[in-house]
Amino acid sequence: MTPEQSELEGFQADSAMQSWKEEKFSDLMASMRNGLYKKKDFYGEGTQIVKMGELFNDEFITNKEDMDRLELSQKELEKH
Repeated sequence: MTPEQSELEGFQADSAMQSWKEEKFSDLMASMRNGLYKKKDFYGEGTQIVKMGELFNDEFITNKEDMDRLELSQKELEKH
């Protein structure tokens, strides 16, 4: 068992996470652009987002409550 698997052992996913589809990071990055930039007025409510720093600084995002939220249009959600 890897350290990552040990850390996740016993983890109880909430109902929203149970519907998540597992994807390879490289597959997700194939269609990505340079990200999404919005004025700070759009932050605080809306969709939870993962920032680039979180991807490179942490092995896991363990506290989804601390994730930033950003107001996104349906088109932005589909594109990013």
